[in-house]
Amino acid sequence: TERGQALLSLSRTDPLTGLENRRAIDEKLRDYWSDWQRHGSGFVAILIDVDFFKRFNDYYGHQEGDRCLILVANALAEMIKQHNGSIGRYGGEEFIVLARMEKKEQVAGLAEAIRSTVENLALPHQQRRDGTSVVTVSVGAAFTRPQTGAKLEKIIH
Repeated sequence: TERGQALLSLSRTDPLTGLENRRAIDEKLRDYWSDWQRHGSGFVAILIDVDFFKRFNDYYGHQEGDRCLILVANALAEMIKQHNGSIGRYGGEEFIVLARMEKKEQVAGLAEAIRSTVENLALPHQQRRDGTSVVTVSVGAAFTRPQTGAKLEKIIH
């Protein structure tokens, strides 16, 4: 039914950013993992964390913190589309990107595109105390490679 579809969509969507939520991304990650195990379809999982976000929230307030997350989410979602990937909000100020990728050399390019996309938003962040005055992100990536005994849980942790 239409109502059932609407409820399903709500259960898989982050209410603040409109991105997929952790439940939806975890499900997608299991699908990527299965494809990799069965067919060798390589992929990357990239965890993204907004730097010094607690300080941002404490200084600018929660409304501005929410606005920051929405702007970051929208910019990343647009950029990730070009890479045929998926992005979701994984927790507070954490996002995760999943994308099919056959060569590990492509991973660094995508990670840098993510980092620079957020930095280029030039959102002011005066409370960093590290010489930078705009919102930035830290990025960590895990890429599939042929191996035996691989565990899904290790790709995120």
